[in-house]
Amino acid sequence: MFSVKFLGAALALLSSTPLALCATAQDWSTRSIYQIMTDRFALSDGSSPQCDLLKYCGGTWKGIENKLDYIQGMGFSAIQISPVVKNFAEDTIYGEAFHGYWVKDWYSLNENFGTAQDLKDLSKAVHDRGMLLMVDVVINNMAFALPAGQDMTTKTVVDYTQFKPFDKAEYYHSWCNISDWNNDQMTKDCWFSSSVVALPDLDTKSPAVQTMANAWVKELISNYSIDGLRVDAAKHVDKEYLVSFVEAAEIFTLGEVYTVDPGILCSYSQLADNMGLPNFAVYYPLIDAFSKGNMNPLGAQLSQVRSQCKNVATLGSFSENHDLPRFATIVPGLTLAKNLVAFTMLTEGIPTSECS
Repeated sequence: MFSVKFLGAALALLSSTPLALCATAQDWSTRSIYQIMTDRFALSDGSSPQCDLLKYCGGTWKGIENKLDYIQGMGFSAIQISPVVKNFAEDTIYGEAFHGYWVKDWYSLNENFGTAQDLKDLSKAVHDRGMLLMVDVVINNMAFALPAGQDMTTKTVVDYTQFKPFDKAEYYHSWCNISDWNNDQMTKDCWFSSSVVALPDLDTKSPAVQTMANAWVKELISNYSIDGLRVDAAKHVDKEYLVSFVEAAEIFTLGEVYTVDPGILCSYSQLADNMGLPNFAVYYPLIDAFSKGNMNPLGAQLSQVRSQCKNVATLGSFSENHDLPRFATIVPGLTLAKNLVAFTMLTEGIPTSECS
Protein backbone atom coordinates (compact mmCIF):
# COMPACT_ATOMS: atom_id res chain seq x y z
CA MET A 1 0.00 0.00 0.00
CA PHE A 2 1.33 3.45 -0.92
CA SER A 3 2.54 5.33 2.13
CA VAL A 4 0.90 8.70 2.78
CA LYS A 5 3.92 9.53 4.89
CA PHE A 6 6.20 8.87 1.89
CA LEU A 7 4.01 11.07 -0.31
CA GLY A 8 4.23 13.90 2.21
CA ALA A 9 8.02 13.62 2.33
CA ALA A 10 8.24 13.61 -1.46
CA LEU A 11 6.04 16.69 -1.77
CA ALA A 12 8.10 18.47 0.88
CA LEU A 13 11.27 17.73 -1.08
CA LEU A 14 9.76 19.00 -4.33
CA SER A 15 8.55 22.18 -2.69
CA SER A 16 12.07 22.97 -1.44
CA THR A 17 13.80 22.27 -4.76
CA PRO A 18 13.50 24.74 -7.66
CA LEU A 19 12.28 23.04 -10.81
CA ALA A 20 13.72 24.02 -14.16
CA LEU A 21 11.19 24.66 -16.92
CA CYS A 22 12.96 22.30 -19.39
CA ALA A 23 13.23 25.11 -21.93
CA THR A 24 14.34 24.18 -25.44
CA ALA A 25 16.07 26.34 -28.03
CA GLN A 26 12.60 27.08 -29.39
CA ASP A 27 11.44 28.21 -25.94
CA TRP A 28 14.44 30.50 -25.55
CA SER A 29 13.85 32.01 -29.00
CA THR A 30 10.58 33.48 -27.67
CA ARG A 31 12.22 35.06 -24.61
CA SER A 32 13.96 38.33 -23.81
CA ILE A 33 16.97 38.23 -21.48
CA TYR A 34 18.01 40.72 -18.82
CA GLN A 35 21.75 40.23 -18.29
CA ILE A 36 22.97 40.91 -14.76
CA MET A 37 26.45 41.23 -13.29
CA THR A 38 25.49 39.96 -9.84
CA ASP A 39 27.94 42.03 -7.80
CA ARG A 40 26.85 45.32 -9.38
CA PHE A 41 23.08 44.90 -9.50
CA ALA A 42 21.49 44.88 -6.05
CA LEU A 43 22.37 44.33 -2.39
CA SER A 44 20.37 41.71 -0.50
CA ASP A 45 17.88 44.35 0.65
CA GLY A 46 17.31 45.46 -2.94
CA SER A 47 19.28 48.70 -2.70
CA SER A 48 21.94 49.67 -5.26
CA PRO A 49 25.61 48.88 -4.57
CA GLN A 50 28.06 51.77 -4.24
CA CYS A 51 31.80 51.15 -3.88
CA ASP A 52 35.24 51.29 -5.46
CA LEU A 53 34.82 50.15 -9.08
CA LEU A 54 37.63 47.59 -8.75
CA LYS A 55 36.29 46.02 -5.54
CA TYR A 56 33.39 43.77 -4.67
CA CYS A 57 30.35 45.99 -4.25
CA GLY A 58 28.08 43.58 -2.39
CA GLY A 59 25.49 42.55 -4.97
CA THR A 60 23.94 39.15 -4.24
CA TRP A 61 21.56 36.52 -5.59
CA LYS A 62 19.12 37.56 -2.89
CA GLY A 63 19.32 41.09 -4.23
CA ILE A 64 18.39 39.85 -7.72
CA GLU A 65 15.47 37.90 -6.26
CA ASN A 66 14.18 41.06 -4.63
CA LYS A 67 14.31 42.85 -7.99
CA LEU A 68 12.37 40.32 -10.06
CA ASP A 69 9.22 42.48 -9.97
CA TYR A 70 11.25 45.29 -11.53
CA ILE A 71 12.81 43.03 -14.19
CA GLN A 72 9.57 41.31 -15.13
CA GLY A 73 7.75 44.63 -15.07
CA MET A 74 10.01 45.83 -17.91
CA GLY A 75 8.85 42.85 -19.97
CA PHE A 76 11.83 40.53 -19.61
CA SER A 77 11.08 36.81 -19.40
CA ALA A 78 14.54 35.49 -18.50
CA ILE A 79 17.65 36.56 -16.62
CA GLN A 80 21.31 35.80 -17.25
CA ILE A 81 23.61 36.04 -14.24
CA SER A 82 27.39 36.19 -14.06
CA PRO A 83 29.45 33.08 -13.17
CA VAL A 84 28.44 31.59 -9.83
CA VAL A 85 31.52 29.55 -8.87
CA LYS A 86 34.39 30.44 -6.55
CA ASN A 87 37.01 32.91 -7.80
CA PHE A 88 40.40 33.66 -6.29
CA ALA A 89 40.27 36.03 -3.31
CA GLU A 90 43.39 38.12 -3.95
CA ASP A 91 43.25 41.82 -4.76
CA THR A 92 45.32 42.81 -7.82
CA ILE A 93 46.16 45.97 -9.71
CA TYR A 94 43.26 44.91 -11.96
CA GLY A 95 41.03 44.74 -8.89
CA GLU A 96 39.11 41.91 -7.26
CA ALA A 97 37.18 39.13 -8.99
CA PHE A 98 33.79 40.84 -8.59
CA HIS A 99 32.84 39.96 -12.19
CA GLY A 100 33.13 36.21 -11.58
CA TYR A 101 35.48 35.33 -14.46
CA TRP A 102 38.64 34.58 -12.43
CA VAL A 103 37.63 31.05 -11.58
CA LYS A 104 39.48 28.93 -9.03
CA ASP A 105 37.09 26.19 -7.90
CA TRP A 106 34.26 24.85 -10.05
CA TYR A 107 32.74 22.90 -7.18
CA SER A 108 32.31 25.79 -4.72
CA LEU A 109 30.10 28.84 -5.04
CA ASN A 110 31.29 32.45 -4.87
CA GLU A 111 30.37 33.24 -1.27
CA ASN A 112 30.40 36.97 -2.03
CA PHE A 113 27.15 36.42 -3.94
CA GLY A 114 25.41 34.30 -1.30
CA THR A 115 24.86 30.72 -0.24
CA ALA A 116 23.75 27.63 -2.13
CA GLN A 117 20.30 28.11 -0.65
CA ASP A 118 20.23 31.72 -1.89
CA LEU A 119 20.94 30.54 -5.44
CA LYS A 120 18.26 27.85 -5.16
CA ASP A 121 15.83 30.44 -3.84
CA LEU A 122 16.57 32.72 -6.79
CA SER A 123 16.06 29.85 -9.22
CA LYS A 124 12.73 28.95 -7.63
CA ALA A 125 11.55 32.57 -7.60
CA VAL A 126 12.43 32.90 -11.29
CA HIS A 127 10.56 29.72 -12.20
CA ASP A 128 7.56 30.59 -10.05
CA ARG A 129 7.08 33.59 -12.36
CA GLY A 130 7.37 31.49 -15.52
CA MET A 131 10.75 33.06 -16.24
CA LEU A 132 13.99 31.29 -17.21
CA LEU A 133 17.42 31.32 -15.57
CA MET A 134 20.66 31.41 -17.56
CA VAL A 135 24.07 31.17 -15.89
CA ASP A 136 27.40 32.26 -17.37
CA VAL A 137 30.17 29.62 -17.24
CA VAL A 138 33.93 29.77 -17.85
CA ILE A 139 35.25 26.53 -19.38
CA ASN A 140 38.33 27.74 -21.28
CA ASN A 141 40.69 28.56 -18.41
CA MET A 142 41.23 28.93 -14.69
CA ALA A 143 42.70 32.04 -13.01
CA PHE A 144 45.68 32.65 -10.72
CA ALA A 145 46.82 35.93 -9.15
CA LEU A 146 50.54 36.13 -9.86
CA PRO A 147 52.96 37.40 -7.21
CA ALA A 148 53.87 41.06 -7.61
CA GLY A 149 56.48 41.67 -10.30
CA GLN A 150 56.28 38.18 -11.82
CA ASP A 151 54.73 36.92 -15.03
CA MET A 152 54.77 33.72 -17.03
CA THR A 153 57.51 34.98 -19.37
CA THR A 154 60.10 34.89 -16.59
CA LYS A 155 59.08 32.02 -14.32
CA THR A 156 56.37 29.42 -14.01
CA VAL A 157 54.71 30.40 -10.74
CA VAL A 158 51.19 29.00 -11.05
CA ASP A 159 50.20 26.64 -8.24
CA TYR A 160 47.93 24.19 -10.05
CA THR A 161 47.04 22.38 -6.83
CA GLN A 162 44.81 25.34 -5.89
CA PHE A 163 42.38 24.59 -8.71
CA LYS A 164 39.38 22.28 -8.60
CA PRO A 165 38.90 19.95 -10.33
CA PHE A 166 41.85 20.62 -12.65
CA ASP A 167 44.61 20.42 -10.04
CA LYS A 168 47.55 19.22 -12.18
CA ALA A 169 49.65 20.91 -14.88
CA GLU A 170 48.83 18.03 -17.25
CA TYR A 171 45.29 19.38 -17.64
CA TYR A 172 46.58 22.60 -19.24
CA HIS A 173 48.35 23.76 -22.36
CA SER A 174 51.97 24.71 -21.78
CA TRP A 175 52.36 28.44 -21.46
CA CYS A 176 52.52 30.48 -24.64
CA ASN A 177 51.51 34.06 -25.34
CA ILE A 178 48.90 34.97 -27.96
CA SER A 179 50.79 37.15 -30.42
CA ASP A 180 48.30 36.91 -33.30
CA TRP A 181 44.61 37.07 -32.38
CA ASN A 182 43.67 36.15 -35.95
CA ASN A 183 45.46 32.81 -35.61
CA ASP A 184 42.63 30.49 -34.58
CA GLN A 185 44.84 27.66 -33.31
CA MET A 186 47.01 30.04 -31.29
CA THR A 187 43.99 31.56 -29.58
CA LYS A 188 42.79 28.05 -28.68
CA ASP A 189 46.12 26.74 -27.36
CA CYS A 190 47.77 29.77 -25.77
CA TRP A 191 46.92 31.76 -22.64
CA PHE A 192 44.66 34.82 -22.62
CA SER A 193 46.72 36.47 -19.91
CA SER A 194 50.11 35.81 -18.36
CA SER A 195 50.78 38.92 -16.28
CA VAL A 196 49.16 40.07 -13.02
CA VAL A 197 46.36 37.51 -13.49
CA ALA A 198 47.45 34.34 -15.24
CA LEU A 199 44.71 32.46 -17.06
CA PRO A 200 46.02 28.89 -17.42
CA ASP A 201 44.49 27.53 -20.61
CA LEU A 202 42.74 24.17 -20.26
CA ASP A 203 43.75 21.50 -22.75
CA THR A 204 40.27 21.15 -24.16
CA LYS A 205 41.32 18.30 -26.46
CA SER A 206 42.09 16.18 -23.40
CA PRO A 207 39.49 13.42 -22.81
CA ALA A 208 40.07 13.80 -19.06
CA VAL A 209 39.30 17.52 -19.17
CA GLN A 210 36.18 16.87 -21.25
CA THR A 211 34.95 14.19 -18.87
CA MET A 212 35.42 16.38 -15.79
CA ALA A 213 33.80 19.41 -17.43
CA ASN A 214 30.78 17.38 -18.52
CA ALA A 215 30.31 15.81 -15.08
CA TRP A 216 30.53 19.23 -13.43
CA VAL A 217 27.98 20.96 -15.66
CA LYS A 218 25.44 18.20 -15.16
CA GLU A 219 25.76 18.62 -11.39
CA LEU A 220 25.56 22.42 -11.56
CA ILE A 221 22.38 22.34 -13.64
CA SER A 222 20.79 19.69 -11.43
CA ASN A 223 21.67 21.41 -8.15
CA TYR A 224 20.31 24.82 -9.13
CA SER A 225 17.70 24.00 -11.80
CA ILE A 226 19.33 26.08 -14.50
CA ASP A 227 17.51 26.53 -17.83
CA GLY A 228 20.30 27.89 -20.00
CA LEU A 229 24.04 28.57 -20.12
CA ARG A 230 26.20 31.25 -21.63
CA VAL A 231 29.67 29.85 -22.41
CA ASP A 232 32.39 32.45 -22.06
CA ALA A 233 35.11 32.46 -24.77
CA ALA A 234 33.50 29.59 -26.69
CA LYS A 235 35.54 30.54 -29.76
CA HIS A 236 38.74 29.71 -27.88
CA VAL A 237 38.05 26.10 -26.93
CA ASP A 238 38.31 23.01 -29.10
CA LYS A 239 35.06 22.57 -31.05
CA GLU A 240 34.67 18.92 -30.08
CA TYR A 241 34.98 19.92 -26.42
CA LEU A 242 32.36 22.63 -26.90
CA VAL A 243 29.92 20.25 -28.58
CA SER A 244 30.52 17.59 -25.93
CA PHE A 245 29.89 20.15 -23.18
CA VAL A 246 26.69 21.46 -24.77
CA GLU A 247 25.37 17.95 -25.31
CA ALA A 248 26.22 16.95 -21.73
CA ALA A 249 24.39 20.03 -20.41
CA GLU A 250 21.24 19.12 -22.35
CA ILE A 251 19.96 22.69 -22.06
CA PHE A 252 20.09 25.68 -24.36
CA THR A 253 23.52 27.30 -24.52
CA LEU A 254 24.69 30.65 -25.87
CA GLY A 255 28.32 30.27 -26.96
CA GLU A 256 30.33 33.49 -27.02
CA VAL A 257 32.02 33.59 -30.42
CA TYR A 258 33.53 37.05 -30.61
CA THR A 259 33.86 37.74 -34.33
CA VAL A 260 32.50 40.19 -36.90
CA ASP A 261 32.82 37.56 -39.63
CA PRO A 262 29.39 36.02 -40.41
CA GLY A 263 31.06 32.95 -41.86
CA ILE A 264 32.97 32.19 -38.65
CA LEU A 265 30.01 33.03 -36.43
CA CYS A 266 27.56 30.95 -38.41
CA SER A 267 29.91 27.96 -38.60
CA TYR A 268 29.35 27.57 -34.85
CA SER A 269 25.59 27.63 -35.33
CA GLN A 270 25.93 24.31 -37.16
CA LEU A 271 27.61 22.50 -34.26
CA ALA A 272 24.66 21.69 -32.00
CA ASP A 273 20.90 22.09 -32.25
CA ASN A 274 20.57 23.54 -28.73
CA MET A 275 23.35 26.12 -29.08
CA GLY A 276 22.78 29.77 -29.97
CA LEU A 277 25.23 32.65 -30.28
CA PRO A 278 25.39 36.31 -29.27
CA ASN A 279 25.25 38.10 -32.63
CA PHE A 280 28.64 39.81 -32.65
CA ALA A 281 28.64 39.89 -36.45
CA VAL A 282 25.82 42.44 -36.37
CA TYR A 283 26.96 44.37 -33.26
CA TYR A 284 29.57 46.67 -34.84
CA PRO A 285 27.57 47.68 -37.94
CA LEU A 286 24.58 48.13 -35.62
CA ILE A 287 26.44 50.65 -33.47
CA ASP A 288 27.72 52.46 -36.57
CA ALA A 289 24.22 52.60 -38.02
CA PHE A 290 22.68 54.22 -34.96
CA SER A 291 25.61 56.45 -34.03
CA LYS A 292 26.69 57.57 -37.52
CA GLY A 293 23.61 56.89 -39.66
CA ASN A 294 25.49 54.38 -41.81
CA MET A 295 22.72 51.86 -42.50
CA ASN A 296 23.97 50.04 -45.60
CA PRO A 297 26.65 47.91 -43.87
CA LEU A 298 24.08 46.87 -41.26
CA GLY A 299 21.66 45.70 -43.93
CA ALA A 300 24.40 43.79 -45.75
CA GLN A 301 25.59 42.10 -42.58
CA LEU A 302 22.06 41.11 -41.58
CA SER A 303 21.57 39.51 -45.00
CA GLN A 304 24.78 37.49 -44.66
CA VAL A 305 23.88 36.28 -41.19
CA ARG A 306 20.38 35.28 -42.31
CA SER A 307 21.75 33.30 -45.24
CA GLN A 308 24.63 31.60 -43.42
CA CYS A 309 23.44 30.88 -39.87
CA LYS A 310 21.40 27.75 -39.15
CA ASN A 311 18.77 29.43 -36.98
CA VAL A 312 18.73 33.21 -36.62
CA ALA A 313 15.97 32.91 -34.01
CA THR A 314 18.56 31.64 -31.49
CA LEU A 315 21.07 34.44 -32.08
CA GLY A 316 21.28 36.92 -29.22
CA SER A 317 20.55 40.47 -30.38
CA PHE A 318 22.27 43.10 -28.23
CA SER A 319 23.70 46.60 -28.26
CA GLU A 320 25.65 46.42 -24.98
CA ASN A 321 27.19 43.80 -22.72
CA HIS A 322 29.71 43.60 -19.90
CA ASP A 323 32.67 43.54 -22.36
CA LEU A 324 31.57 46.50 -24.47
CA PRO A 325 31.01 50.24 -23.95
CA ARG A 326 27.62 51.68 -23.12
CA PHE A 327 25.92 53.33 -26.09
CA ALA A 328 25.58 56.49 -23.97
CA THR A 329 29.38 56.83 -23.99
CA ILE A 330 29.25 56.96 -27.79
CA VAL A 331 26.13 59.04 -28.35
CA PRO A 332 24.61 61.15 -25.54
CA GLY A 333 20.87 61.59 -25.26
CA LEU A 334 17.97 59.16 -25.42
CA THR A 335 16.51 59.46 -28.92
CA LEU A 336 19.00 57.28 -30.78
CA ALA A 337 19.37 55.00 -27.76
CA LYS A 338 15.62 54.29 -27.79
CA ASN A 339 15.74 53.51 -31.50
CA LEU A 340 18.68 51.18 -30.90
CA VAL A 341 16.82 49.33 -28.16
CA ALA A 342 13.77 49.04 -30.40
CA PHE A 343 15.93 47.42 -33.08
CA THR A 344 17.42 44.85 -30.71
CA MET A 345 13.95 44.00 -29.39
CA LEU A 346 12.26 43.69 -32.79
CA THR A 347 14.92 42.09 -35.01
CA GLU A 348 15.28 38.32 -35.33
CA GLY A 349 16.84 36.60 -32.35
CA ILE A 350 16.76 36.71 -28.57
CA PRO A 351 16.82 40.29 -27.25
CA THR A 352 19.41 40.73 -24.51
CA SER A 353 19.74 43.87 -22.41
CA GLU A 354 22.63 44.30 -19.99
CA CYS A 355 22.61 45.89 -16.56
CA SER A 356 25.72 45.87 -14.35
